[in-house]
Amino acid sequence: HFIFYMILGYMYSDNYITVFIMGVIWELYEMFLQSEQPWYVDLIGNCNVGTDQKTTPWWYGQYEDIIVNGIGIMIGVYLAS
Repeated sequence: HFIFYMILGYMYSDNYITVFIMGVIWELYEMFLQSEQPWYVDLIGNCNVGTDQKTTPWWYGQYEDIIVNGIGIMIGVYLAS
């Protein structure tokens, strides 16, 4: 998360707020799908090979990721200036 959002912050330093909002939306998407596997999972394969798919969350949306994303964006914007 940190490196990815630092790169985005660097590349899109003029639109860092949009990048941050998109990151928040993605984390909310992950939280929503935590127990639901998206329809396209059968097309791309399953990440949880060998696990019980009914009890294992498919994605892990966490509020900590939003904090790390924001820090990465701030450092990327700082490096771009």
